[in-house]
Amino acid sequence: MTKIIVIILALVAAVPAAFGAEAAVAASSEAGVFVAGSFTGVSATPDGSIYLLGRDHRIVKLSPDGQQQSMPLPAVEGTGEDSYLCDMAAGENQLAFCGYAYSGIYVLDLNKPEKLDFIKVAVENLPVNLLMVARSGDSWCVKDADERVIQVAADGTLKHLPQYAAIETDKYGKAVIIPPPRDMGDKIVYPGNVFREDGQPLWIAPSAEAPREIMSVEYLGCDKDQRDIFMVTTASGELDAETSLFAVKHSKVVARRAIPQPTAMGVMRYCRLAPDGSVLILLADPNEREGVLIKRISLTTTQASEG
Repeated sequence: MTKIIVIILALVAAVPAAFGAEAAVAASSEAGVFVAGSFTGVSATPDGSIYLLGRDHRIVKLSPDGQQQSMPLPAVEGTGEDSYLCDMAAGENQLAFCGYAYSGIYVLDLNKPEKLDFIKVAVENLPVNLLMVARSGDSWCVKDADERVIQVAADGTLKHLPQYAAIETDKYGKAVIIPPPRDMGDKIVYPGNVFREDGQPLWIAPSAEAPREIMSVEYLGCDKDQRDIFMVTTASGELDAETSLFAVKHSKVVARRAIPQPTAMGVMRYCRLAPDGSVLILLADPNEREGVLIKRISLTTTQASEG
């Protein structure tokens, strides 16, 4: 009994003062880790930590050693039930947040978690409604409710990316262009073509076996092995959607894996690429507890690329 008490005290003492410890559960297993609460976003830092953005204006950190810690975010003027932060992206010792009600990015220095810095984002001096945020080199990218993607430097300098740009940029910090579906009269056709910012072809998603059709193609980013990671959803109706991850190198598929459909309510992007090359998936708890299940899965190369 004495030994158990000593171990528990040692775990408590190891928690940083800014966070409150909740549980010690391994966060690297594909089986997933349960986290109590309602969350809108997930991201990961280069040190292997996973962060969840709570709808109640807090973040939960899942450390590589399995420690689970919760921290309230500094107050943001105007935050309420209908004006919450809806997406998050991680950088080196930083987390960035955006929300529909805020025309800008809030940045948290993890070494100084007592305040949020604000980078204003406006188009022609008019406020914008931001829905997504991503890291792009030393900058951030945001996507607003009008589907515009804007690259935001730390000093507030803005650069508009081309039309139909993905929120995530490629390994060079350049835009990845995914054209919208085409209206063919009797049906809507998603071609699955993906282009680089200069117009050069990057990849064509493989056609689905009939009667299934491609419903969406999303770019998750470039991993540490220089593979471009895509998420493709196919379906033949409203209730039979299937989603797969593709790792692409030199425009050829080198790995493919099916993943679960999104189930957690209110999550802006349920599938995110982590710096270590793993993929984070945020799902509703299958045991119907009030919380989410966070999975970290691998996408192993299964064949050599060509070219």
